[in-house]
Amino acid sequence: MAFRAFAETLRTARAQPDLREVSELLAASLELLLSSPLRFARAQLPSLVEPLQRALAMGHAYPPLAAAALGMLERLQSAAPAALRPK
Repeated sequence: MAFRAFAETLRTARAQPDLREVSELLAASLELLLSSPLRFARAQLPSLVEPLQRALAMGHAYPPLAAAALGMLERLQSAAPAALRPK
């Protein structure tokens, strides 16, 4: 459910003309998604790749977003290290 909401937020962000509002909306959505409990994220692990990449790319301008991305990666690493290994 959170991932559908994230996709909808991305669609909304792309439709809005103000770049600052789009960036803030995207950052807030990414931070919320990446701060979610692992029980929600583990089932949708492949779909987390793009949000993690975007969060890390935007993190230089908004450090809490980078912290959320790194926090998610650290939680995944400790809870399910096999899930992060390439197949």
